[in-house]
Amino acid sequence: MKKAYRTYFCVTTEIYGCGAVKAAVTGSRSCIKRPLNSYREFPGMTAFKDWFGSREQAGAHLRERGL
Repeated sequence: MKKAYRTYFCVTTEIYGCGAVKAAVTGSRSCIKRPLNSYREFPGMTAFKDWFGSREQAGAHLRERGL
């Protein structure tokens, strides 16, 4: 049986050394499996990418964190 593609939505959160936080739904991807969440560290900033199964879930993630 052929597996179906789904669309997943990415929330990128940037946390800066000064305490500032920026977050937004930054894209989507159609694939069979949900992409893995990830993070990268840069001088003065850490960026997180979290993937969700719907735009509503991504928006709820932002609202729960007050972003």
